Amino acid sequence: MQSFKVEPPASPVTKKPATIQGLAMTEANQVYAWFSVQQRPGSPEPLVYGIYQLDRGKQAWVLVARESLERYMGLYGIDGDSLILRSGCCRYGWFAAPNIVP
Repeated sequence: MQSFKVEPPASPVTKKPATIQGLAMTEANQVYAWFSVQQRPGSPEPLVYGIYQLDRGKQAWVLVARESLERYMGLYGIDGDSLILRSGCCRYGWFAAPNIVP
């Protein structure tokens, strides 16, 4: 097991650290997180901007391509090596966890 500090990605709008909304680890020990940020200072609506995979070697988060996840957003869990994402009110989808970390 490893222990190290990993900084969250920065907001593309405010440049402040994003807030982690969900975190999960697959059976293959790959770690994924869903991050969101505020659109503008004082805005009540968050700008949810993606699922990231943890690169343990670089101790950093790497953005998973949004296009590969269709219209599903939010990380709601893991089933084996599949990410469980949600679309809209009540539709859930299981997606093979993209391993983009070399």
